[in-house]
Amino acid sequence: MPDPNHAADPVRLRLALAVCRAAVGDTAENIRRMRDFCALAAKDHAGLILFPELSLTGYQLDPETANAMAEGSSGPLAEEVKAAARDFGLFVFAGFVEKKNEGRPFIAHAAAGPDGSFALFRKLHLSPAEAPVYCPGDEIGLTSVNGFSLGLAICYDTHFPELFTRLALAGADAVLCPFASPRGTGQQKVESLLRHLPARAFDNGVFVAATNQTGENESGLCFPGGALAISPLGRVAAADGSGREGLLFADLCRDELSQVRGHRMRYFLPGRRKDLWDLPVRVPSS
Repeated sequence: MPDPNHAADPVRLRLALAVCRAAVGDTAENIRRMRDFCALAAKDHAGLILFPELSLTGYQLDPETANAMAEGSSGPLAEEVKAAARDFGLFVFAGFVEKKNEGRPFIAHAAAGPDGSFALFRKLHLSPAEAPVYCPGDEIGLTSVNGFSLGLAICYDTHFPELFTRLALAGADAVLCPFASPRGTGQQKVESLLRHLPARAFDNGVFVAATNQTGENESGLCFPGGALAISPLGRVAAADGSGREGLLFADLCRDELSQVRGHRMRYFLPGRRKDLWDLPVRVPSS
């Protein structure tokens, strides 16, 4: 069994970004895939592995199917994430459809640690196709991993800059972005993400890391894969546009955060004008 303390480095956190398939209706296979990738990540001394959106249940836009595969926040799938974190000695972030007491379910992402910690993030912004099927979350959360403060922005969430700013102001060092985004090739998906994610990192002085599902999902959708990591300077630290299943590794380094946040011309948040949000916008008269 891997040593659960091997990645407890206060100045560096090694990420494993899992590009993987997530078949709708085959949670047993999705769990097996999760554990296989966890084993590979632990072997390469990762401290955290990030799986794509809805990696355990698959991505589904049919309301009846989504409700049928939804589980509670403490159900068997959440327990599988906790078990993987414990067994492989790393933090595991994986997604599933979460059952709500009443109404539409949530798109959720669980974060479990080898120390027994557990947090659940719910997608806050739903795409037009998702809105009739799922319920949006209503809480912005952070979790701590080996001294790094991490937030989540799930797929469509990444198109809303104010979420990243809220997370950064609350102390986030990095924002992790699990995707289930179909169409195109892996390289085209990486190029698409590069249209907005570098700005989220650069403007807020945080790391940003993203990974996407790949392959057929047994429900009519095909995903192209793609993964990347971006530094607080908005530069690409690692990228994989092959579209194949696999792990992309990237390091979050405390020194990089300090270099940005200690530089008066590279760290923008301290100059933010909160009072501007309360000012009226002057509209020229015609």
